[in-house]
This record gives sequence, structure tokens and C-alpha cells, in this order.
Amino acid sequence: MGGSVMTVNELVAALQRSSLPTVLVEGPDDAIIFRELERIHAKSNLSILPAGGRPNVLGVYERRNEIRKPVIIFIADQDFWCLSSVPALYNHRNMIFTEGYSIENDLHLDYDFCRLLSAKEKDIFYAEVKKFLTWYALACTRRTSDSAVMIRIHPNTVLENETTFSAYCQLRDSEVYPQLFFEKILSDYAKLLRGKSLLALLIRQLSNSKRIPKHSARGLLEIAAAHRGCRLQRIFDAVGKCLPVATAE
Repeated sequence: MGGSVMTVNELVAALQRSSLPTVLVEGPDDAIIFRELERIHAKSNLSILPAGGRPNVLGVYERRNEIRKPVIIFIADQDFWCLSSVPALYNHRNMIFTEGYSIENDLHLDYDFCRLLSAKEKDIFYAEVKKFLTWYALACTRRTSDSAVMIRIHPNTVLENETTFSAYCQLRDSEVYPQLFFEKILSDYAKLLRGKSLLALLIRQLSNSKRIPKHSARGLLEIAAAHRGCRLQRIFDAVGKCLPVATAE
């Protein structure tokens, strides 16, 4: 089973043909983060399979009874459930969710990527987080009544210039700005802000043209995964508990 993107039907069929215990993760970045699981559980021939996105992980989980194999484990981001709770449907030992919005949040909380920033870079980063959240809180609020509202807009686009930023934050007729929601996310942005947006805001500083050395998002994830802090370790431990006894190194 390779890392190419498959449909839920194709994933279910592939898993039905395999006898290997498998950890189904969202995408290639997750495979980088969790590849160490294959080494730790080499005796059980554990396999990591990128599913091509969170909906696919959840979709296969919902059809897990169609798959007859020793073990299948699911790892997925909480996404907006971090602001409420995970639905009871997904309350299962083999369904493992991140603590924060996404695995990027968990790794940032574990490693604190801000330690790589200079004092000046930190000031700019925090200012841009607050500014980006001005739009993000509004977009998230709109999304509760309109699922078509996009929140996966790169910070570079929102923060491009003051005219663009003002346009993104323009209130609609009869719309009230969600100040309390903004303050809630701002107070715990490392956990509640969409992880890829958080990393993008960090990379705006860590890949600056005048900076030496420069960092990439995937590079940061690999560094944090290698250190394996408490949040990532929780997921590793949860995977181990789903496998037969004495399969770890």
C-alpha cells in the first residue's frame, strides 16, 4: 500500500486485502511525523497509510466493520471539534485524535517553535497572529451557518496589505463582530488556531529572505517529531495500546 491519494472505497478495498496492522493517517506530513511507529512496532509489521485527508480517515473508520484484519488504527486532527467535543460516534480506542486543532498544533505545543524566533521576530509574529485572528474569528463564525466559507486561506493572502486585510474583515449587513470568540482563540491560539495557518505565520518569520538559517514547515514538523513531546507521546502510547502485547522494540 503506497502513499497515493485514494477514495474511501479504494482505501477500504486496499485494507481488506492486507493482513498487516495499519495506522491510517491524514496525509504525507502525518506519515513523516508517525513513521517512527513503524520502527518501534517492527515486530508486528505495522504499516502507516496516508488516507488523503481527514474526511477519508473518518470515512474509513465509519466502515471499519467491513475490514477484516487484525488491527486498524485511525489518527486524525480534531479540527473544529477542539472548540466543542468529539462526537460520540468516534469515541473508540482505535480512533485517536489530536489534543489541539491539528497535529501541527500539538507539535508546536510540545516543542514551542517560537524558541527559534529572535526577540524582534517574536514581536512581529505575535502582532501578525493577532491581526490574522481578527479575520479568522470572523470567518469561523460565518462558517457555523455557511459551510462554504473558507478558512483555509493562507496568511500571506489575508495579510498582503491593509486594503486586502480590510476587505477580508469587512462586516456584512447586520453582522456583529464576534469579539468574545476572537478573545477565546487569541488566549489559546497555539491550540485553537488552524495548525497550518499557525505554521504559515511562523514561517513568515523563519524563512525571511534575510534570515540565516531558514526553516520550512515540514522541517519544523520533523524536528518536533524527533523530540516527541508529551502530546505526540500520548498518541504513540495510544497506538501501542491498540496492538498485541510485546510487539514494540
